[in-house]
Amino acid sequence: MPRKLRVEFPGAIYHVMSRANGTGDIFESDVDRQDFVKTLAEACEKTGFEVQAYCLMRNHFHLVVETPQGNLEEPQCQVTSLAKDSPNPEELVQTIV
Repeated sequence: MPRKLRVEFPGAIYHVMSRANGTGDIFESDVDRQDFVKTLAEACEKTGFEVQAYCLMRNHFHLVVETPQGNLEEPQCQVTSLAKDSPNPEELVQTIV
């Protein structure tokens, strides 16, 4: 059964999750995590979305994001591409929102 369409509107809050394939890692070190958070902050400045909470694990991450402009797709693409720049981009699977 396909997933229901995502409803986007200004002020919406979403749980964004991305997980590595199998037993692979997205982040290999604290430096990788720091780089991800730094680039995530830059993406927030460009798109206007706000990260309310985040959790970066070895093989996946969770974000709670608010979209004041109702524009989740643009930040989602940027966040996914951030993770694809990780040391193990082949381990990344589709981001789930």
